Amino acid sequence: MNRDNRGSSAHGNDARPQHPSGVYQALLGGKTKYPADEEVANGIIETYRQAGLDARASTWAARHFMHRSTWWLAAERGVEQFLDVGCGTPIEPNLPQIAQHAQPGARVLSVDNDPIALRYCEARLHGSPQEQTAYVYGDLTQPDSILGAPEFRKLLDLSQPVGLCLNNMLCFVPDSANPHEKVAELIDALCPGSYVTLTHPTADFQDMGDIERTYNANSDDGILRLRGRDDILRFVDGLELVEPGLTLCHRWRPDVMVPNLGDGSMPVVDSSRISDVEDSKYALVAMKP
Repeated sequence: MNRDNRGSSAHGNDARPQHPSGVYQALLGGKTKYPADEEVANGIIETYRQAGLDARASTWAARHFMHRSTWWLAAERGVEQFLDVGCGTPIEPNLPQIAQHAQPGARVLSVDNDPIALRYCEARLHGSPQEQTAYVYGDLTQPDSILGAPEFRKLLDLSQPVGLCLNNMLCFVPDSANPHEKVAELIDALCPGSYVTLTHPTADFQDMGDIERTYNANSDDGILRLRGRDDILRFVDGLELVEPGLTLCHRWRPDVMVPNLGDGSMPVVDSSRISDVEDSKYALVAMKP
């Protein structure tokens, strides 16, 4: 059986607490999730619905940004190495598939701190040669767990540009963990000409208090951390923003056309026509000079 297509009851551990990767799957309409994930996702969907908004379209906007930015880096900027931090459970098309379709020789190191997500990833290398793709248990709050991993030095050539992908994950790193400094450590390890892609939810366009409360209801220390424009720009301090700079996910280079690489198992939602309020997630691509 395809492990990524199992419903929550097939996991054999329905008591697992919510996890960002599972909630993300539930919001997108995926199947790799647990009851706790679905409960949180349903609460977010209902909160959006009461405001006349579509939470699924909002989530897909960030997903589509990942598709476009990865394709743009690989196909138009020739980037052949990617470090995907917070990769989550696989959803087709995933970042390695997109990068390696644009650049057949592209190498991708995917990192997550959820061992269950990594098990799914490893089970679905899905046509990607083992020597070009690897998955590492690591945590942004401990950069050495990434930079010091044997797979990191084996797979990535730090004398050549790397695309550091921080998509939809920094919002789950609290300020107390000094995320700006941790991101800077990763960027410092990369050579000039490397890129950073980033998405992050924000309350700059709407009151997100209900979303935060729904997400954090079962967490003692708070899972979701929203940040404003200035805080998000601090993550790429000293880098050169690629046009159109810091913008909303659906507004970042919507003309970039990505081939349809999905397997048809996901009910893809059109995110091209959503409003800024509905999106409420910043996105950027920046280059290290």
